[in-house]
Amino acid sequence: MPSKYLLNPPEDLHSLTADHRNKSIYPDFDPWRHTPIEDKVFLNFVSKGYYNTAKVNFESISSRSSLQESLPAVSGLLADQLSKIVKIREEQVNRVPGKARNLNGTNNLGTKLSGPGFALPKRVTLTDHKRELWLQEISSTNRPLAETVKTIPHGLKRRHLLEQCYQKQVPIARAVWLIKCCFTLEWKISAGKQSSQLHDEMCVKLLQEWSEAMAHILERLVFEMTQYYNEPSKLKKWRKRIAYFLKLLGSCYSLELIDRAAFHHWLVDFVARVENFECLPMTLHILSVFWSGIFPEGQSNSDPQQQFLINKMTETLIYKYYMVSRSKSMINDEQYLINDIKKNDKLATAMSHTLKSFITEIFHKQSLEAFVFTGSNWEIYKKCLYEVLGTDKTMKESPNGSKTSKKLELIVYRNDSLQFNTILNAGEERDPDQTDTHSTDLESIFKPNEILKLRHIDYSLTKLLDENSSGDHWVSCVAQKVNRIDQVIQMILWAINPSRYHHYEAPHLVAKIFLIQINFKNAPLEYGLEDKIWSLIFLFARLKGEDLKSVVSLPRVHQLLNVFIGYGIIKVPTYIRKLISSGVLYLAHSEDKFFHCELLINLKISPVMKSQYNMVLRNVIDANHSFYERFNYDRLTELLESSKISLLSGRFDSMKAVPYSVRLMTSEWYLNLICSPNDGVLTPVTKKDVVEKLNVFCIKLDVCHQFYKWIEFIIYHQLLKDLESLECLTDILIYYEKFFCLLINDHVLLMKTILHLYFDKLVPESPQSQKLILLGDFWTFFLVRFPQVLEIDPDLQAKLIEAKEFEKAKIESAAKISAWMSSKSEDHSDECLKYVTDEFNFPSIFQPNLKAILATETGEDLQLRRTNLRTLMAMNLNEYNKFMSIYLKRKVATNEELAKLISLKVLSLNSVGKVLGNRFLVKLLRTSFWEHGVGFELQKKKFKKHNLLLVLKTYCDDLHEHYEELLEGLAEYCSSRIAEEFLVKVFARIEREGKSSIYSFANDLLNVGVRSSDAVGYHGNSNLKSIEINSTDNGDLTEDEAEVLDLFPRLDFSNIWMFQALTCHYLEDGSCQEQYSQGSSKFILESIEMTNYDIAASKLFDKLRDADILQKTLQVLEVKFLNNGPAEDPKDLSQYYVTVESIVSISRRLNKALKGILPISDEAFTLLKICCQEFATKTSEQLKLLEFRLDIVLKILIVHQKYILKEGLQKKQLLLNDGCLFLKNLCILFYKIDFSLKLKLLLYDLLSSLKAFVVYSSPGKDRQYNDRLSSQVPQELLDLPPFQISSFLPEEKPEDSRGTVQLGIVECDTTKSSTKPYYFIFNRKNGTFDCKFLLRPYHSLGNFQEGESEFNNTPLNLCLFNTVLDRRNPT
Repeated sequence: MPSKYLLNPPEDLHSLTADHRNKSIYPDFDPWRHTPIEDKVFLNFVSKGYYNTAKVNFESISSRSSLQESLPAVSGLLADQLSKIVKIREEQVNRVPGKARNLNGTNNLGTKLSGPGFALPKRVTLTDHKRELWLQEISSTNRPLAETVKTIPHGLKRRHLLEQCYQKQVPIARAVWLIKCCFTLEWKISAGKQSSQLHDEMCVKLLQEWSEAMAHILERLVFEMTQYYNEPSKLKKWRKRIAYFLKLLGSCYSLELIDRAAFHHWLVDFVARVENFECLPMTLHILSVFWSGIFPEGQSNSDPQQQFLINKMTETLIYKYYMVSRSKSMINDEQYLINDIKKNDKLATAMSHTLKSFITEIFHKQSLEAFVFTGSNWEIYKKCLYEVLGTDKTMKESPNGSKTSKKLELIVYRNDSLQFNTILNAGEERDPDQTDTHSTDLESIFKPNEILKLRHIDYSLTKLLDENSSGDHWVSCVAQKVNRIDQVIQMILWAINPSRYHHYEAPHLVAKIFLIQINFKNAPLEYGLEDKIWSLIFLFARLKGEDLKSVVSLPRVHQLLNVFIGYGIIKVPTYIRKLISSGVLYLAHSEDKFFHCELLINLKISPVMKSQYNMVLRNVIDANHSFYERFNYDRLTELLESSKISLLSGRFDSMKAVPYSVRLMTSEWYLNLICSPNDGVLTPVTKKDVVEKLNVFCIKLDVCHQFYKWIEFIIYHQLLKDLESLECLTDILIYYEKFFCLLINDHVLLMKTILHLYFDKLVPESPQSQKLILLGDFWTFFLVRFPQVLEIDPDLQAKLIEAKEFEKAKIESAAKISAWMSSKSEDHSDECLKYVTDEFNFPSIFQPNLKAILATETGEDLQLRRTNLRTLMAMNLNEYNKFMSIYLKRKVATNEELAKLISLKVLSLNSVGKVLGNRFLVKLLRTSFWEHGVGFELQKKKFKKHNLLLVLKTYCDDLHEHYEELLEGLAEYCSSRIAEEFLVKVFARIEREGKSSIYSFANDLLNVGVRSSDAVGYHGNSNLKSIEINSTDNGDLTEDEAEVLDLFPRLDFSNIWMFQALTCHYLEDGSCQEQYSQGSSKFILESIEMTNYDIAASKLFDKLRDADILQKTLQVLEVKFLNNGPAEDPKDLSQYYVTVESIVSISRRLNKALKGILPISDEAFTLLKICCQEFATKTSEQLKLLEFRLDIVLKILIVHQKYILKEGLQKKQLLLNDGCLFLKNLCILFYKIDFSLKLKLLLYDLLSSLKAFVVYSSPGKDRQYNDRLSSQVPQELLDLPPFQISSFLPEEKPEDSRGTVQLGIVECDTTKSSTKPYYFIFNRKNGTFDCKFLLRPYHSLGNFQEGESEFNNTPLNLCLFNTVLDRRNPT
């Protein structure tokens, strides 16, 4: 190396290394040892150099001269300014004044509103252009705020100001300052107009108005999102606006520029109102921003308003979770041709996760009261809580469970206790996460050894089905109420029950409910519904023929299953496969196969199933060859062809004899025939055609859904010829009103089409003879039945009102005599002219036209006579009724002629009843008249509904003649309160007159709908037999009562109304009210026993109205139960179920009548004390065997709780006798119950009420008495723990260290160690541990996401350094 490259260290430079043994190192002195990469950088950049452009024009000219000239002047000015600062500091800041400062002066240090020297900007009037410029300046950070806001334009107030802020994106700090200024300006203006006492109120009012403005804008921004589905640019701007406004709102919230309490109320209400799933994510994000305001941590929440918000928000979040988890679609399907399933599932998962996290946080950080719900949706919320908290497995694995499960159990108890639900009812017996879809058989639904008796009955569901109407909103109802398989079975049994034969809509209604439920996500009907239906059919087949026909109508079963097949709910091939695999067809002595063959013959079979169908019938040919010979597939085809011929020729008598499947296929063929064009032209439809099709489809073939398909066809194709045909059609729609929503796909579109057809075609083109045909009943029907539809579509509502006004004008016009004369002169009919003269004469028009109507069958002449009579009605209704009364009193018209007049709407049933009496009227109701449509039948139906009591009384007055009509009327209106109350009177009348027995009447009522050859028990007929009633002298049951008790085994959900009436009759009899006889007590107990303790027996006393009778009934049940004290609970708990449900049901009714104070008899109270004493002497294991009995005892105590407090402690002091032994036993029992948290909580409720009555008494006259009372009660009651989780958790026993000590050395079980292993870095060179080895916990990070590039690379890093993790000590 040349010597010039050998560098010597500098002399004056200090070395970086202090150690002289090592080589000295100097900074930036040694030669550069570079790499190839650094060489490349050097050649490309360093060698070329880098420079900045000159800041001045001439760099060579020095600035020293210019600085020397300016520095003295600048320094002098600077010195002057510093001198002023020092002077101000000494004279104003540091100087202590001798007098108080004048805050109103100009030199003050500031006010409450601002700092020193600040003045509020003034309001000025600007043009729109200048105001826009001003807004642009304030939104730009380049312009100083002090210059821009010296003035504020008029018009920028509250909502407008906030809108401009988020539209112009004004910086947050400036926007907040501007809000403060505008708020202060408003306050100053308002304060100048009000007295000083109202300044605070004015400030609060302004704050609320600003808060409402901000809330309104935020709500509008959230809902705006749905407008930008297909516009990404606008959606991007929306995101920017709402993000800005949330920041502004958050700043105002933090600075308390809004009323936080009012905003919290709005936010809770807003979250509850958001129903669109697409707006829900943003809503939940807003909630998370202001979460701490609604759910403060570490506070007791003693404020009732705060607790209300917490409760309401908790309920809202659980309901949102329920809707999200049960709904299949999160995206609005109307905006997409194909729904994105992945995106939909992703949204549902994200929202469910967010809602779960919210609910979990409330559960763990808030008090129990947050989950106390008083509404009717608790059963839904309970299932959701178990899902969210995931405690189902924990509760199954360990009875005591974790703290979470215990807390959840407390919540469940508290809500159940508010509804006074017993732990023995259906909903609570199941595990909370069960949905009944796991059951593969019906054993858990039906009672064993009973004829289709359900274990659990939903009475509200039966009432809903019985009282259904055309405008019911079934979607929300199904979502809330139908969530169990036993409810599904109950609906099917309701639809096919013989007593519900008048519910023509039952098959289609049940099918619609099933379809609605299937569409819900994770619904119990989504999977396995078809299996449940076929399992029920197989259960029907195993029943005896007589038993089956008493509870099942086989024709309705055929109709229901075919409706299910039409909707795709069930499939015939599945039924055939189940039938073959079950082996039923091959059992020689089984009669089940005959039921299945008959059912299969009545089901619609497709041609592809021909061989399987014939194979099933061929398998039973040895047992009954008629099935295959008469109904094989080829024979069914022949029956179909013959049915077609009979239908075209009008021979309908043979149609009822063919199987339902043949009738169904015949109707399909006929529908296709009448809807096909003739020579390329569709035939216009007249009234005669409508009546004919009604007779074919609805009356003869019993396939109404095909008729409604034809209705839609003729309406949408505008085939109706005149107003007469439309009137006939609308009468049919009203008569079958319950079909209107079930069988018409779009009732709104159909209604609009009818209105269009009415105004644009039929009214102008119909003949003059039909000018007074009115459709007001139909317009009113739609207005009344579908108010929700009309709210959504105001145009349709306006059109309906216009139609009503149009017809009203027609009536007013026809009422004028001038109109009559003009129509007479325009009409050239000779027949018409001979009935009128130039001078108007009422009788000369009425009588000839009435005779002509009765003589004429159809045609335009009939319509003309009808129009004349309706014109007379419009002109003078009183005069018309007088002449019609004269005609009726002559009694020359037959029932058919009167039915014709009623059908043509020129006579009413009310008029017939007033003139000819009710006896004649009910005879007229027997008449069936279909020649002119359903006009007469519709009037009969309306009259019976509105005059039900009158009709039933008339039937009862002539019971011998109208026996069957009375039975059918009571059965048809069984859900009506009028019919229920009247039935009690019928029983009393039968018993009073003694012409027949109550047993025979009740038996016939049970057999309504069952064919006479299939009726069960005694068959009533017109020749009613008289049964002698002899009552015994010893107060036992009479002979008739004993016979009536034989009917009680037939009690079920469909006929409970009749047995309630029977119970009312026998318990509310006059003799029973004076003295509650031994016979009445025996009747109560034996009636329940005769039902085999069916759960429906608990509802037998629901119709009792007398409070004394209810109270005595309750005492009978209590004494009977308390007298029976078995050593342990029986296996069959049916008796306990009925007892507790009856006690609870009666106590609820008595609570209203007796204001919550239900007396208890001395006998019952003595038995209660004996029971409690026996319980207190038993161990916890022995009490567990008596769990259900103990539950009922505690329920009885709670029912009479207020009476015990009032009578037992204050007056008689029953509880304080014998050294308060009863109270001590209850306290001992409380600490012994550790096997059931619900029982412990029931007892805790009772004891806490006793303690509160004694300790927390109000001051006043009874203060001294209560002080004396508190000294007498046992200390165990006063030491009752508070309502906390720890009070109900079993105490953990401390480990006794003395019992585990062992002598000597023992081996330690390392597998049970719960501590995590520690690792240390071992230095192999030195053979020592250097330090503790720390692993980066990648998978414990809160923001860690699977699928990213980041992963725990500890093993990889160790390999690079030739290092391993070793559990051994390497030394």
